[in-house]
Parts: sequence; C-alpha cells; structure tokens
Amino acid sequence: MDFIRKNIPNLITILNLSAGIIAILFAMNGRLYIAGWMVALSAFFDLLDGMAARSLKVNSPVGADLDSLADAISFGLAPAMIVYKMMWLNELKDALHYLPTELFDRPIGWEIYWIPLFAFWIVIAGIIRLARFNNDKRQTTSFIGLPIPASGLFFAFLPIVFSKAMGLSESSPFWNSILNILSNNLYLAVAVLFIGSFMLAPMPMFSFKYKGGKIKDYLPQIGLILFAFGLLYFVGFLMIPIIILLYIIYALVNQIFIKNEI
Repeated sequence: MDFIRKNIPNLITILNLSAGIIAILFAMNGRLYIAGWMVALSAFFDLLDGMAARSLKVNSPVGADLDSLADAISFGLAPAMIVYKMMWLNELKDALHYLPTELFDRPIGWEIYWIPLFAFWIVIAGIIRLARFNNDKRQTTSFIGLPIPASGLFFAFLPIVFSKAMGLSESSPFWNSILNILSNNLYLAVAVLFIGSFMLAPMPMFSFKYKGGKIKDYLPQIGLILFAFGLLYFVGFLMIPIIILLYIIYALVNQIFIKNEI
C-alpha cells in the first residue's frame, strides 16, 4: 500500500505525459482543436500531481524529474507541433489558395516551409527553462521567467480561438481581426519569439500556489483570476492567451518599477 501511495503522483504525471503525446498525434493529423484541448488536459493533470504529492507528502527527486520530462513533452513539444502545423497550413494556404477550413483536417504532407520552424523555439526555450528550474533553489514558491505550462497553454488555445473566430468572423469585426492575426505567420512567429523568450527571462513571476500568509499577499493572483472569469464571458477561451499576456506584463512592469531581487 505504501508503494501505491508513493507512486500516485507519478501515475498522474504519466497521465499528463500521455495527454501530451496524444496532443502531438492529433496535431500531426491536423486536428488542432482537439490537440489544444489535450494540452489543457495535461495542464489539469500537472496541477493535480503537484497537489497529490503535497497532500500525500511523497515528494521525491525521481518524481520531480519525471514531472519535468512530462512537461517538456506536454507544454513544449506538443504546443510547438500545434503552432508548427498552424503556420504550415498558413503557408500552404497562401501557396495553393486553399481556405483554412479545407486544410485544418489534412494530414502533414511532404511540403517543407521554413517559417513554421520558428515554432520549435517553444520547445527549445521550454527545455532550457526546465533545466534551470530543476537546479534553482529560489523557485520554490515563485518563478523566475514564464513557467512552461503557461507558455504551453498560450499556444494550445490558439487553434481553439481560431475555431471560434472562424465561426464569428463574418458577423464580428473583432473576431475577423483575430482570424486574420492567427492566419498570419508573421504574427505567430513574433508570438513564439516573445513568449518563448520570456520563459528564459531573469524576471520574478508570482505563483498561484498557496504558501500561507494573508489574503492581501495574494491580491495579484486573486485579481487575475477574477478578471479571467470576466473575460471568459465576453471573449470565451481567448481569455487564456490574454490572461497569460497580462501575467507577463504585470511581472514586467513590477520588475521595472519595483525591481525585485532575484
């Protein structure tokens, strides 16, 4: 029984990894909407395994390494494949004059385009970030640089947002502009470089983990969560990328004006 108790968090981590692998398979076959939700499922398991490890008090070096390796797949490689396929489809659309709706269910073919390779900066920066995190004792209750799950969720929700924008673009100028942004590889490449680089930025970022103290110590977290619920009502799951951008901007402004030590 003790063996089972100790390995419950590791089992949940394997579920995280499995969802990430399935996301990659869906992305390879153009099912980007489902792939995005599989990364979201990975994030759920990632949150759950940490909670299980703390509640059962079974933290171990093996568990920590397993968690990082799973995160590299689920929030590094899987989102990179999603964005790569989005950019690849955009290149193919421009080359062959197909509509996005005709392309998003096609498997990857043999056509090779160079701009979509920018997408793999997501996994490169993510793995470097994880290696630093595993050897940095300062990141027990907060982070230095954008956590890889946040980066992964930002990119995983782009095809989910794309699907909504495609359905509303004809009746809404706002969603038409979102569709145009996600159909433009220049914007996607800039997003990859921006988000990926912030994973490596030497910048303190708050954690959502409860570490004791008073409510006033968690005002940024509470404010961001409440704002997220408001955004969800107005813009749906576009809320996820927006909240992650606001998370980065808050940390950046905080660092410029308060200059927290790291």
